[in-house]
Amino acid sequence: MLTRFFSAAEIIRYFERGTLSADLNSGEIIAICSIADLLDICEAYKKDNLNISHVELHTRFEEFKEHPVKEGIIYIVDLDQDKLSSSLFERDNGAVVDFWHTGVNRSISPKRSVRYLTIRIIDDSTWWSEQVYQEMEEYHISQDG
Repeated sequence: MLTRFFSAAEIIRYFERGTLSADLNSGEIIAICSIADLLDICEAYKKDNLNISHVELHTRFEEFKEHPVKEGIIYIVDLDQDKLSSSLFERDNGAVVDFWHTGVNRSISPKRSVRYLTIRIIDDSTWWSEQVYQEMEEYHISQDG
């Protein structure tokens, strides 16, 4: 199964229109996003940058949960304690040697840190491809100008 990054722009389009791109409807791709990207929906709504009502927003969240997420089309990576502990540190033969500087860099926003920490490829237990992380990084760098 192929994986790819599911961008904040795609999430917003889904919430405004209720549709996914054709490649996701094919059943051959799983789209991966960070919980931070999903939170952008709430931020866009709060700032009046989302062209739907609060009732529509709630309905779309329920539809999102029931269709693309429950059916495995989209996977939302959260940041629980285990993921944070695994992602936050660099290790050498299992021993912690330092912080992972990409994720704790002072020049990036806390939301960017959460994105990096959630999508980071840690070891064989991360089942999506390195390409997902690269696509996520490229997308957010392009959005920052």
